[in-house]
Amino acid sequence: MRQRIVFLICVVILGVTYPLLAGGQEPYREIQGAKKSTLDFHGWLKTYFIYKNDQDFDSKTPIFNEYGQSLGFFAVAFDPRITWQPHPQITVSYLADITGSLWSSTNVDPRLDQLQNQPVYLQKEFWTQVILPSNTYGFRVGFQYFEDPTRLFVKKYLGALRTFYRRDSSWLAFTVAQIPDTTYEGIDFSENNFENDNFVFALDGRLTTDTRLAFRPGLFFQWDRTVVDKTKFLVNPCLNLHGQLSEDLTFDIDLVLQTGQKIEVAIA
Repeated sequence: MRQRIVFLICVVILGVTYPLLAGGQEPYREIQGAKKSTLDFHGWLKTYFIYKNDQDFDSKTPIFNEYGQSLGFFAVAFDPRITWQPHPQITVSYLADITGSLWSSTNVDPRLDQLQNQPVYLQKEFWTQVILPSNTYGFRVGFQYFEDPTRLFVKKYLGALRTFYRRDSSWLAFTVAQIPDTTYEGIDFSENNFENDNFVFALDGRLTTDTRLAFRPGLFFQWDRTVVDKTKFLVNPCLNLHGQLSEDLTFDIDLVLQTGQKIEVAIA
């Protein structure tokens, strides 16, 4: 009988819980800092160890064509975040992802033929958030994490303008976001346009009845024109119910409906 053995160990060397970590979930609370300009730096440094044997249902031939050969590696990833708050109601945040550092292949003194084995640097978030003096209205604009209440329709880092109204722990937001596309967009700015873009419009919120129960309704509309002359419309109403039974036990119930139309496409 074939057996499969997989081990995954993640050692978090540095980690700080931060109100702005889940940017798409609750992005409407300013940092509670001093009344003067503040600059904060923190991040997550993670070391992974993964091991699996080759006696599984994977039909891929091992690299040395030897049955029973094990597969595995050590890797390091670092997610630094810099947050600048020039005013208690203005926040600028930047989040990067430095990954791809495999112990077995990354060479810190590479030759030209080894450049593909260098760590990958990705910019995940770069946004500005402003809370108006009333402390109830505000907006966040820039590249940011965005998700629907069920995390089934959209869950991605993308460019967006998110305006919101908040009161206590409840909020309501309207969002215009653009999902990136690398197929039909121009390489430089002079070739880019809005003819073949993928936009998402959303109205979502969070309503709390007490500290243990929260409702997150949402209505999402996608206008996708990335394929020439084949525009796609999608409407996605959804609802998430989140409850906390105890300090260590929570539950989520999701309801979602999706309907839409794709123009100039035959029925499959």
